[in-house]
Amino acid sequence: MECPSAAAIRKRIAEHLRREIASTPGISAHGVVSSPADAATALWKLELEIRGPTGEDTRSLTGESCQALAEAAAFTLALMLEPNLVSATAAPRALAPPVEPVPTVIAKAPRTTATVRVHSRMGMLAGIHFGALPGIAGLVGVRVGIMGRVLTAELRGIYGTPTKALSSSDPAVGVRVQFGAVGLLGCTMPRIRDWSFPTCAGIEAGAVRGDGLGLEQRNTVHRPWLAVLVGGGVRVQTTKRMAFGIELQAVIPVFRFRFVTQNVGPVHEIGPAGVRAQLSWEVRLGRANKSK
Repeated sequence: MECPSAAAIRKRIAEHLRREIASTPGISAHGVVSSPADAATALWKLELEIRGPTGEDTRSLTGESCQALAEAAAFTLALMLEPNLVSATAAPRALAPPVEPVPTVIAKAPRTTATVRVHSRMGMLAGIHFGALPGIAGLVGVRVGIMGRVLTAELRGIYGTPTKALSSSDPAVGVRVQFGAVGLLGCTMPRIRDWSFPTCAGIEAGAVRGDGLGLEQRNTVHRPWLAVLVGGGVRVQTTKRMAFGIELQAVIPVFRFRFVTQNVGPVHEIGPAGVRAQLSWEVRLGRANKSK
């Protein structure tokens, strides 16, 4: 089978462009056709070298016949002369290895569920209390609660050690005061790595006990204790389960009352506010739970 001449290929280019083509300076093409060794099974091959203003390009084309290669070469050169070409004639059959279509895959984002880690904790505290009650009282207490990443809730019980208040008119007469209370606090707890900075508010209720001193007949009175608590502190996580902290709290009593003796009169009045400074220790209980 004879291959089409250069003039025939030039004519096919003009048909694709729908216009006559003149010589194009700076653009040239040269092709070498290889016939198959076995005409029954093999394909014809064309090595097409194209030189243009942007450099050289080599195209390797294959076809069932030399005529098919000529058609492909003509169409390729027409596209070089007019890149936006849409030919009226059908484009030649695929001469290069077919490109497998790429399937479109729509990936669904994995479903995410926001979780908040919550765990229970318990601990102890010790410190001092001064201001509302006479003198400086020692404090000891226990605490249990739940802790999230930022918010906590806590139930604590405290005991204030006995302190004395003596009458200014008769120092031999006075009152020994001690108290116990149970408090409920809620806290926000911003964190920086192992450090957190709790800011808490709550309320506590209990009782104050007063024992008369220096009296002919010793008597004991109990008064209700109700106070608002506001404070903050610093807490450090030393291990996965253990933490230590320092707290400073303002204590504002709701009920204010006096301790009075018959012969001497008032001995002590509950002050408008008090201050507590406390050291705390806590340990996490069980495994961390997840609340969705």
